[in-house]
Formats: sequence, structure tokens, C-alpha cells
Amino acid sequence: MAKFKTIHQGDINFIPLQTFAKPGETLAISRKKEIRPHSKRLLIQEGELTGHHHGVWFMPKPAMFREDGAGSGGAAVADKMLKKVVAKAAKTTITAKLYRDTNMVRRLRNRGLLEGAPVVGFLDAKTNVTIKHASEDGKPTGEHAPVKLTKGSYLVTGKREFDPRTQRERRVVD
Repeated sequence: MAKFKTIHQGDINFIPLQTFAKPGETLAISRKKEIRPHSKRLLIQEGELTGHHHGVWFMPKPAMFREDGAGSGGAAVADKMLKKVVAKAAKTTITAKLYRDTNMVRRLRNRGLLEGAPVVGFLDAKTNVTIKHASEDGKPTGEHAPVKLTKGSYLVTGKREFDPRTQRERRVVD
């Protein structure tokens, strides 16, 4: 791959999509084909050997409680309102999604992305996000430090290595 500003975590790379843009151009990914949607986390890549995940774990939505108790209308109304607030807070805030965009991959191949680069997809981060290497329940493995990405779109690729036995490149497995 040509030299790009790349953020790494283990066997995956995050390349800001605008790195490939021509001056004054804005590249936009297609959001028609979402991949790996999940309600509690965005699984970017699962470790084939370890079962650990590279991903974003979503946070519950914040809930607001009034300190003065005004407008409660009594215990029954307050209890009903509390249940609504807790139910709202239980929903998660999805901060990132992963998409497949074969047309964009074709465009990027003409701009320096090597043929055969293992493209995972395109990450669309609606806010700043932290990519963790963790177990399925979100507990860090300690194998790779968390990576912080700023709001934006990223090309996500796997890494390759040379296999001396076969004399060929292969995708790195985690």
C-alpha cells in the first residue's frame, strides 16, 4: 500500500478516507450495505485464533433526573416517569457503523490502494470512538492498547505478511 496516515491496532489498519481525496474533494461512502450490526458493539474484526474482538462497545444513553422533584405529581406519577427514563437510558447510543462499498474500493485502487489489500470495510464514526481489543463482553485483553479515532470515515484493512513456507503474502491472523 502507498504511504498513508494509518492508525493500527494489532492486525487491522484504519486509514482516514479523506487521505485518498484529491484537493478540494470530499469522498463519501455508500451506506446501503451495513455489515456486522449489533446492538451493544460494532464488531470490526474477530480474532480467528483468539476469539477476541476489535470493536466499539456502545454506551447507554444518558438519563436526566430532576433534582428538585418538580412536576412529579405524586409517587405513582414519579414511579411511572422513572420507569420511562430508565427504559430510555437502557437504549444504546450507536456511535459507529461499518459498511461495504465495492465501488469505493475500486476508486481507491486507482489512488494507491494495492490490489489484494484485505479490505474489511468502511467505518463511519459519528463521534470520536475508541476501538478496543476485547472479549465478546467488552473486557480488554491487554494484547493491544485501545485506539482513539476522531469523527469521520475510515477505510479498514487487514495486514499482510510474507509466508516463507509458501513464498507468498497472506493476511495476518490474530
